[in-house]
Amino acid sequence: MAKRFKKRSRRRRIGKAFRRHAPKKVPFEMLVAAGSIPFTPARNGWSNPMNALSTGNYEDFGNHMKMGFIGMEPGGHIDLIKTINPFDLESGRYVKMLIYAGLIGKIRHKIAPQTSQMVSKIPLIGRWVS
Repeated sequence: MAKRFKKRSRRRRIGKAFRRHAPKKVPFEMLVAAGSIPFTPARNGWSNPMNALSTGNYEDFGNHMKMGFIGMEPGGHIDLIKTINPFDLESGRYVKMLIYAGLIGKIRHKIAPQTSQMVSKIPLIGRWVS
């Protein structure tokens, strides 16, 4: 006597396919970190990049971006040890802010997954942010 297998409904397969291809959302913490970059100095003792842009000093703004993202000093050299060190926020500060924000977002999703539902209700950004 052959076993009869239950037919899978078409609706169930479509649901799985939809979940598999759902767009990824950016953690809310990364949105906050990216939004704070223009107001955070690239190094202690420096002014922030917004001040450089408002005064029209584009060279200083470029120095902020180079120091904040890749750790390049205004002289043109990169101190790799400072840039890689996660506890030294003197070099590569913006990249480290984004990395820490991503890690905090992952931890938040593991500890309290219901918070992503609360963030999704925020108007305008809830569609792309979790």
